[in-house]
Amino acid sequence: MKKTPTVLLIDHTPDAQNILQLLSDQLKFQLIHIDDGEEGLDFATKNQCDLILIRKDTPSLDAQSFSVLLRQIPLKQMTPIIVLCKKNAEQNLDKFKDAGCNDCMTDPSDIIEASAILKKWLYF
Repeated sequence: MKKTPTVLLIDHTPDAQNILQLLSDQLKFQLIHIDDGEEGLDFATKNQCDLILIRKDTPSLDAQSFSVLLRQIPLKQMTPIIVLCKKNAEQNLDKFKDAGCNDCMTDPSDIIEASAILKKWLYF
């Protein structure tokens, strides 16, 4: 029996949460939502996550710092990290990749873009 993937969303705004909640039923994944970057890092360190989505400017620990710290843990080096950015996400991609992130998603995202990103990283 195949395990249901777990997606960790670290975001203090409701924008992405609403879209991801809809997609969790369609794409069959478990969504865990945490508002704070430090709490998200604590959760990700102690639990298996198949994908992490984090808002660029999450309180207490931003996406770049989160990624650098998570990548220092050997068992977490392969977990995909997607950064939620406002417009021009592609322009920020290099600095996020340098910090250990895998991809950026423009936020607010439409359901089609969010679905494509999730499929790419959850079921590659």
